Amino acid sequence: MPKSNFNQIGLEKSDFIKLTKSFKNLDFTNDLGKILCPTLIICGEKDIPNKNAARQLNKLILNSNLEFIENASHKVNTDNPKELAKLIDNFYNKI
Repeated sequence: MPKSNFNQIGLEKSDFIKLTKSFKNLDFTNDLGKILCPTLIICGEKDIPNKNAARQLNKLILNSNLEFIENASHKVNTDNPKELAKLIDNFYNKI
């Protein structure tokens, strides 16, 4: 991404890169079992890199539901916004 994209949000590109590199050492796996509230995990059916992570989250968060959105990749909100809205609405109406 060009440097100008970062300037628009008030962040230097180099600072953003440092920040994202610091995330690679974070591991919340042991804490996921502590989540007690109903949780909706959403993944696009075409989001191949994140499908396994979504399934793992579903296994580790006890009160979770995993939903795959048809005709969507990683950007489910732009790939299939109607289905996303429907899933979220249904989830909140159940809890």
